[in-house]
Amino acid sequence: MTKTEFEKLLLDEGYVCEQGAQYPSVIVYDSKDVKTVSKKVRALCKKCGYESSFAVRSFREGIKTYPQNTKAEDNVAEVIDIENGEQQEETAAVSA
Repeated sequence: MTKTEFEKLLLDEGYVCEQGAQYPSVIVYDSKDVKTVSKKVRALCKKCGYESSFAVRSFREGIKTYPQNTKAEDNVAEVIDIENGEQQEETAAVSA
């Protein structure tokens, strides 16, 4: 499964995705949801056979998403590199 196909699947599943990202990036609007959604997306990867990288990050001002939505206060992201078995957590405060 390609990155584009996986991104389309995420959108079909009801996830909000960032437009033009390097890899499929799911956007959440509450930073507390990053870890929970990461687990759900990882399970979807296994189910559909997607074996490349993806990210789950909280919304930040200026980000372009497919379904446009509101803003959040924190920028938290989890980037999952399935091929290398790596997980990277990023946290940065964003002023509104």
